Amino acid sequence: MLDLARPPQTVTALAIGERAHAALQGCGGMLDVIKGFETAPYRMAGGHVVWMGTRPRVNHPRAIVLAELPPGDIRRVKLASPWPAPKRRPRLHAGDATAEKLAAAAEMILGRIDAFGDVKGFGAVLRGQALAFPLAEVFDKASEFAAACGAGDWTRAYPIGRGLLGVGEGLTPSGDDFVGGVLFALRLGARGERAAQVETFANRICEAAPKRTHIISATLLGDLSALRGYSLIDEVGLAAMDGSVSRVLTAGRTLVTLGHSSGWDLLTGFIAGATGKFEAPKPVRKRK
Repeated sequence: MLDLARPPQTVTALAIGERAHAALQGCGGMLDVIKGFETAPYRMAGGHVVWMGTRPRVNHPRAIVLAELPPGDIRRVKLASPWPAPKRRPRLHAGDATAEKLAAAAEMILGRIDAFGDVKGFGAVLRGQALAFPLAEVFDKASEFAAACGAGDWTRAYPIGRGLLGVGEGLTPSGDDFVGGVLFALRLGARGERAAQVETFANRICEAAPKRTHIISATLLGDLSALRGYSLIDEVGLAAMDGSVSRVLTAGRTLVTLGHSSGWDLLTGFIAGATGKFEAPKPVRKRK
């Protein structure tokens, strides 16, 4: 149980992401628990969600990497000053990749998906395995969402994508991560008139998110849509732009290690957004 009367504990930050650093300016370095998520590694810095932990591999603009975690019963912590300068990394922008390169990278991954370790979440479909409840109940919707996005039918795609939000278990539900992966691929590969359409569509989905899912997941969805999410999915995009098979496969294998099933759901969404398809692989016919 959290001790509400206990004074804030001072902690030392080793690294701070850009968005976390900007949020800290408005709250003086004070981090509060999020109601309903008191044991989660996320905190509120003023009115902004940030991540707090000790794993430097979690490279996210909202990350605050600490030297040591405070006790679990601490309601408020304060970052010792001076804070480290914001950690910046090369930014992806809408249209940085071509749709063709993203689709090619997705096909590379699908061709080697059996070597990606234990499959989780929506990723089961990529191996031709059955989805578990409740994801099995929305497979048709997820498939239709991918097809509508691929066709640029935003009117049809919007209510379906909105309906996928909040579906699944975990801190970030599988439906949120899947939709986030789709939006990431769409934004990264859209150019010209389609880029403006995709931006409008992604903004509508993100605006609807707070009513469909919780504040942490809705925030991370917005980051993915803005191409400012985890570095692990950024690397998939960068590898696709590079076109190197080995780099694409390494990036995909690394992404699926994120969270319990988040990495698999993000990768599956990326593939669906890049190809306009979310379906079980067709069986390979053996030659006689």
